[in-house]
Amino acid sequence: YQHLFYLLQTDPTYLARLMFAMPQSKTTKFLESVILTLYNFGGNAREEFLLLRLFKTALVEEVMTRVERVQDVVVGNPLVVKLVVSYNRSGRGGYGLKELIGPLVRQVMDDNRLRINTNPVEVYKSWVNQLESESGQPAGLPYDVSQEVALGHEEVQKRLARSIKDLKRMTTLFLATIVQGIDKFPYGILYCAKVLFGALQEKFPEIHQKELLKVIGNLVYYRFVNPTIVAPERFDMMDKKTDMNLNNDQRRNLGSIAKILQFAASKKGFGEESEHLMVLNPFIIECHDKFKSFFVACCNVAEPEVQFSIDPYTEAVLIAKPSIYISLAELCD
Repeated sequence: YQHLFYLLQTDPTYLARLMFAMPQSKTTKFLESVILTLYNFGGNAREEFLLLRLFKTALVEEVMTRVERVQDVVVGNPLVVKLVVSYNRSGRGGYGLKELIGPLVRQVMDDNRLRINTNPVEVYKSWVNQLESESGQPAGLPYDVSQEVALGHEEVQKRLARSIKDLKRMTTLFLATIVQGIDKFPYGILYCAKVLFGALQEKFPEIHQKELLKVIGNLVYYRFVNPTIVAPERFDMMDKKTDMNLNNDQRRNLGSIAKILQFAASKKGFGEESEHLMVLNPFIIECHDKFKSFFVACCNVAEPEVQFSIDPYTEAVLIAKPSIYISLAELCD
């Protein structure tokens, strides 16, 4: 068994193929209980180096055999991408993300005056409720109105303008922190972004680089960072000693910021269905340009041999020294 585990660790083709041969319902448990354990969850340089080789082999295999269109990576739920994100959000990767995003999330939560709401009907109802609460009398305005009617009120327009201004300010702050904090991102997520970009470029040489970078944005921002902003309590972005229950305003503020960042990462704008938000489109394009440079930097990360300062001789020594962490009984379970 020592020789078996050594072979599985050092030749990633076996496990890479096995991932796709299993039923989807059993894959996640298998990956977590066997594969990551076999590599000791990347606990030291050797295990992380070998685990990244497995991720690379499996990711290239998935792109070449299962991705028919570039958009499949975005709209689907690729197995290896899911594993890469899950692995890199734990341990050291999670600590780096918390250090990067945590203070910003806390800032949004602690600002009691920050109320980002870009829904005209909700803004209208909030305004009517405030009028009636302050006067103690009916406002004489209908409560249920259409978006067009709500936008017809000057006070609603003022409140929307204030929300949009605050939204741009906070989005700019989050974006600047993310693009300047590449050193806080786990190397594994950056390297897999590089591998994904290369595999897509090889399979779809006719697709422009800017379109491929949107797919990288889906991995690095949307799948890895975005959930920690939308639901910080689920991803250890908050101090457990404080109240973990976000109120509606806090949840809406964070969700609004995350949505604009998501639009910026994929260069998606608002259409006629949200005509009052089309003023944000130039800002989204500006943010996308900054994100694009960041995604290029992610794809230019060093190869594992350089990252872990491994020369050819040391690499041979690392691979030649089996390091077995799971017992036969654990494997049989």
